[in-house]
Amino acid sequence: MVCLKKIMEHKLQVDGMVCSGCEMILESQIKNINGVTKVKAKYASGEVFITHDHNVNIQSIIEIIVDLDYKVVNIAQNDNIQSEKGINNEVKKESNMENKKLIAVIVIMLAVFLIIKTQ
Repeated sequence: MVCLKKIMEHKLQVDGMVCSGCEMILESQIKNINGVTKVKAKYASGEVFITHDHNVNIQSIIEIIVDLDYKVVNIAQNDNIQSEKGINNEVKKESNMENKKLIAVIVIMLAVFLIIKTQ
């Protein structure tokens, strides 16, 4: 008999994140909770996506966030998820956006270099 763990996903709206350092702090602290499988924080939108098994109490996650001097202003829950597909898609979208930003910066730097070099 196969025993499937019920996977839950929460999206928290969190005030107070101002940089990627805030993302890393929240992600590392929340990942330390037993039963949390994925965390993705996005300071630009103020969102924190969390995937965890059904034994994790969302209140304990909120307490960690508040103890770190952030404020949880909204909670959305999807508790019928049997995979981590939702967060994986968000991570892929975020990664693609970061790659596009990096390419844009490189193109601009190259253009500036060529302009300076030709003068």
